[in-house]
Amino acid sequence: FRALNRIGGVHHVRTSSRPVYRDGVFDGFTVVMSDITEEIKAKEELARERHLFTTLMDTVPDHIYFKDRESRFIRVNRSLARYFGLDHPDRAAGKIDADFFSDEHARKALEDEKRILKTGKPLLEMEEKETWPDGRVTWVSTTKMPLYDGAGRIEGTFGISRDITERRRAETQIKLQKERLENIIEGTNAGTWEWNVQTGETRFNEHWAKMIGYTLDELSPVSIKTWKRFIHPDDLKASEDALEKHFRGETDFYSMEFRMKHKNGGWVWVLDRGKVITRTPDGRPLWMYGTHQDITQQKAAEDAVRAERKKLSDIINTMPNPVFFKNEEGRYEECNRAFEEYLGIPREKILGATVYDIAPSELAETYHRMDLDLMASKERQVYESKVKYADGSLHDVVFYKSPLLREDGTVRGLVGMMLDITDRKRAEEAILKAKEEWKCTFDAVPDLICLLDPEYRIVRMNRAFSDRLGKEPGELIGIPCYECVHGADGAPDFCPHTLTIHDHRPHTLEVNIERMGGTFIVSTTPMFDPSGGFIGSVLTAHDITERKRAEEALVKSESRYRHLFTHAPAGIYEVDFTTGRFVSINSIMCEYTGYTEEELLTMSPLDILTPESRNYFLARLEKFAAGEAISNDPEYQIVRKDGSTLWVQLNADYVNKDGRITGARSVAHNISERKKAEELLVKRLAYERALSNCSRELLASETGIDAVTPSLGHLLAVTGMGRVYMFENFDDPEYGLCMRQTHEVCAPGVSSELDNPELQRVPYREGFERWREKLEGGMPVMGIVKDFPPAEREMLEPQGIIALLVIPVSAGGRWHGFIGFDDTEREREWDANDIFILNTAAEMIGDFIDRSRAYEAVRESERQMRLILNSQDVGVVIIEEASHKILFINRKALALFGAPEEEVLGKVCHNYLCNTQRGQCPITDLGQDLDNAERTLSTVDGREIPILKSVVRVLFQGKNCLVESFVDITDRKQAEDKIKGLLIEKELLLREVHHRIKNNMTTISSLLSIQSRTLSDERAVSALSDARGRIQSMMVIYDKLYRSTDFREVSAAGYFDELIEGIASTFPAARRVTIMKNIEDQTLDSKTLFP
Repeated sequence: FRALNRIGGVHHVRTSSRPVYRDGVFDGFTVVMSDITEEIKAKEELARERHLFTTLMDTVPDHIYFKDRESRFIRVNRSLARYFGLDHPDRAAGKIDADFFSDEHARKALEDEKRILKTGKPLLEMEEKETWPDGRVTWVSTTKMPLYDGAGRIEGTFGISRDITERRRAETQIKLQKERLENIIEGTNAGTWEWNVQTGETRFNEHWAKMIGYTLDELSPVSIKTWKRFIHPDDLKASEDALEKHFRGETDFYSMEFRMKHKNGGWVWVLDRGKVITRTPDGRPLWMYGTHQDITQQKAAEDAVRAERKKLSDIINTMPNPVFFKNEEGRYEECNRAFEEYLGIPREKILGATVYDIAPSELAETYHRMDLDLMASKERQVYESKVKYADGSLHDVVFYKSPLLREDGTVRGLVGMMLDITDRKRAEEAILKAKEEWKCTFDAVPDLICLLDPEYRIVRMNRAFSDRLGKEPGELIGIPCYECVHGADGAPDFCPHTLTIHDHRPHTLEVNIERMGGTFIVSTTPMFDPSGGFIGSVLTAHDITERKRAEEALVKSESRYRHLFTHAPAGIYEVDFTTGRFVSINSIMCEYTGYTEEELLTMSPLDILTPESRNYFLARLEKFAAGEAISNDPEYQIVRKDGSTLWVQLNADYVNKDGRITGARSVAHNISERKKAEELLVKRLAYERALSNCSRELLASETGIDAVTPSLGHLLAVTGMGRVYMFENFDDPEYGLCMRQTHEVCAPGVSSELDNPELQRVPYREGFERWREKLEGGMPVMGIVKDFPPAEREMLEPQGIIALLVIPVSAGGRWHGFIGFDDTEREREWDANDIFILNTAAEMIGDFIDRSRAYEAVRESERQMRLILNSQDVGVVIIEEASHKILFINRKALALFGAPEEEVLGKVCHNYLCNTQRGQCPITDLGQDLDNAERTLSTVDGREIPILKSVVRVLFQGKNCLVESFVDITDRKQAEDKIKGLLIEKELLLREVHHRIKNNMTTISSLLSIQSRTLSDERAVSALSDARGRIQSMMVIYDKLYRSTDFREVSAAGYFDELIEGIASTFPAARRVTIMKNIEDQTLDSKTLFP
């Protein structure tokens, strides 16, 4: 206790006492008092120091821990406890690193701590990689030091670490961006140049020189004069003018297209781009950097190139996620470029604004409410919401937000990041859009096109064909082509589709179709399903009526022919069959081939054809010689003088002399662009069909495995690979991160590697570090296997792989594995379109894996929930809120209700489990809250069981539901009824007791009154009168208790009023006595009244 000394000071005193006995009799006790003031002050100071230390430990964001000599945690701060997923720091006591981290990291940490215990030397500011059992990898900057006891002996270790995972990821991202830039330069075959404008010094890369046929050694020494020496004289002045404008600051970039002299004497078109990066102190341009790109073959496709560049630029610019910072008032302090682009609002308008300034009000309200919750709780937030993007559309995003705290622990703002989760939906929309574009292209082609099955039935027909027949496309589907085109009951003898059905090869014929009023070049191309089965052909009819008329007119007029020969926009030539050589050639034909007229006149048409076209040409000659019908506008691929190729379509007219064909006059049309477009269209449609099939397979499946293999089959068919497979990553205790094959499909004749044991545990660290670096960074691995490092070839070459493409697969935001494409026949190269589309397929499979995991987690969660609820001694029923149908009922509820589960599930609860009518539900209709409320449960046999019910709202199986929990209170209600009966009996008994006591007291009072009249002794009379007054007061109490509803309490004012009146009435002179009363009304209990 505390005691005051004589000057008012407070002392803390501890006492102890002992009894003292004399001759066995307690005689007193002895007391010993000790002044413990200093001890108390020391304890208070120690408690204050501990409080400060604990506050510091729990406030700092760094991770702090203390361990004993066995590396067991003694104490951790709250930050580290949250890092470990614990709800309180005390739960870490006694645990070791292996309870939280992977075995690999736990062993490394144990080795560090043993070294500190042995040497006493700390490990300062080292960056440490942490691996977790679930495969996560984090990085920390950590300091580990020895922990000494009071005697200076090492009794353990302690450490402080800071999470630097995000910093490491940022460094990795910067490195990847640099590699991507280098890969982009290398992948685009760009020549680079650097120019000191003041000195003329220049630096070119090897491809700059290669572009014009030289090596850098051949051009050395180089300067700006080197460039001027090779540029076309007509382009030099325009280029110099563009440079001057850029030097003066009139343009942000220098950009120019011009021609440069090639080593072979030809001219190469170059796109030259650059920018002044540094200037002299007086503002003159100093160093300028730029690129050369060969656009000779791309001049005719500038729009496509521009679109591809924009697509690549968009992909790169949209890779970072939007990030933003807010102050404690909810105003934006900073944001990244992605955030600006997503919202379509410039940075200067975002900074200082609130969510109400940049977002729709309903969304802004959600953002603001979540921000307030975050600042109040000071806990990290993760939630899904909508974001209105720059185009006005709503996107699904996941917000990641964390509070920014001051040193005193108060919130000064927050940082947030958005992760867009609509990629898969957009990919599906892009596929649907591409299909629509293909349909529009199909209908926009002027040639007549239809798809025919093996029974000549029309599967699909474009608009040009149906218009020619005077019908709508849908009216002709399923009708045989010969019926609607020829008006016949069967296919004509010359039908090219018949030939394609027989030999599964393309055929082209010139046909005069009277019913359609013209002459057509009819071509059929076979169609096959993914397994190689013939499913029909694509029939194309090109109307050559006008051309035929022109050719006939050309035969009639030699002068017109010569004029056409000279000025026609097509290549025209004549061949002498006796010599096999060209007789005449126009200038366009010379442009097509790259040869001069003199050179061509010494050559044969066979000399300028590719091997495949030459064989096709000779086969047509054989058919023609045999009298077979052949088309009059075949397509050939010619080899130009510079080695490049060109596609032409020929229209030939044979020269007949004396009844014998001696030669031919031919018109060649350049169809290279059309062929390229057809190839691109076919390839694009095939890829889109494969992606659509993959999407359908993946979306239709709810399990995790069965949809991947069919999807890989679609990719195998569209890519033409020998083998397509999937590997997944896993952590091996001995070898670290490994890969193993899980799925595979193979082309016919290609051996399967799915059962190869060597592919079931391949450590990345044993020769595949390059793969891990690229794939973990989201980059593909591709190339010719013979050019791969020896360790990689050792595994790949025995599988017969010649070329390889590996695409990373991510699931749940982590690198999951990869999809591989093996070419076992040729050295194949993949273009950017192939990789982009296959990346899309990999993303679909990754999303499917993620969805499968989530589905299994939900199923496991529901299973555990059912086990828990069925083990409870409380009835639980889950009811869908919208329909009031019963979705779940546990065993206890079934036992009370008295029916099997299959009979209850799916039933509406109204007038079934509860006695309320539809529309009168206390929760959904009347808005009541039920928390331990008494209700009744209707059973199958018609009984009403009293229950104590509570109802809460939850999300169950994706639906808004009500969870009703209740207990049977039948026994309690019966006990309450019994208690009520006993209380009534008790009340009657007490009334009777009080009544009898009052009667007895009345009798005693009367006897005393009679006795007092017989006495003459005033003292005796006074004593009897006093006793009678006391009895009178007791009678008043019992009378009031008897007439009261409460036998435990009596009103003081009423009691004393009646008591005074009763006492006064016993005196003869009571009428002359004035009684003054001032009684405060209070309630007196029976214990006070009857002590």
